[in-house]
Amino acid sequence: MAHSGIRVRDVSSNVVAWALAIGQLVSWGTIYYAFSLFVVPMEYAPGWSRTATNAALSAGLLVSGVAAYPVGVWIDRGLGRAVMVGGSLLASAMMAIWSQAQSLAMLFVAWAGLGMAMAATLYDPVFAVITRCYPNSLRTKITLITLVGGFKRHVQRSVILVTMAVIGPAQVLARILWFTVGRNVSPKIVGVAITTAFPVSVVILLFAGASPVWLILFALIYGGANGMMTILRGTIVQDVMWVEGYGAINGLLASPSNIAKGIAPISAAAIWAMEHSYLPVEWVVMLVSLVSAVAFGVAMMYVHRRDTPMRAG
Repeated sequence: MAHSGIRVRDVSSNVVAWALAIGQLVSWGTIYYAFSLFVVPMEYAPGWSRTATNAALSAGLLVSGVAAYPVGVWIDRGLGRAVMVGGSLLASAMMAIWSQAQSLAMLFVAWAGLGMAMAATLYDPVFAVITRCYPNSLRTKITLITLVGGFKRHVQRSVILVTMAVIGPAQVLARILWFTVGRNVSPKIVGVAITTAFPVSVVILLFAGASPVWLILFALIYGGANGMMTILRGTIVQDVMWVEGYGAINGLLASPSNIAKGIAPISAAAIWAMEHSYLPVEWVVMLVSLVSAVAFGVAMMYVHRRDTPMRAG
């Protein structure tokens, strides 16, 4: 009877994981990636500039970054279901407002609300819920959720570069690799490989020119690293720190990342405007990726030094 009860709980937890995975697929596709599909039509129909519409997106991402920590705290208090249901309802309402927006003010209102919805429905709150409810199988479930979520990326009709089309499948393939082969590898080791792969991919992009081979190689490395980074974000905290209070910790760590995502579109446009070239933008990305790799390495060195006396004792 005990074994029967365990099997029932396992089946139930797997159903929850699959339901959350499908929810992520829908949420990312409708909230986050919808903007890239509608940005050009918004220029032609309402006559808004691309700078203005991207500013609305940036505003939403900034709101998402600020809201990440309190959302994590609420999940730690056992309000995960209410947070995610409320976020989904809010997203639906804001999408409806967006569809009827006749002014930039309404567009900004819609995206501010969508920013709150993203903070409550996308990967970070899901990781917090999984960690709280299923601490013994969190790696497998987080990998499954991100694997299914990897199919969210849409290929736009206007895409003419194969490079952009390769990034999404590379994310999925990298997550499959982790799910099948790397699930027992320490996240610390995987993290070093991932954070090193980002600057390597940027170096390839800098010197690729118009070569399809090198551009595709860039897309494979960058896409693979980006795909694994999502899983790493969901598992590294538990591996090097602790599980208790994970929602708040993960929200706190996600805040600067989400705020950076909000600043990035405007910053990249400003850097490009200096010389009307994307080369300075690529060098800035290189610098940021190197800082990220060094920071992760320093953090892992600290963890190693902290744990060494414990093992010796």
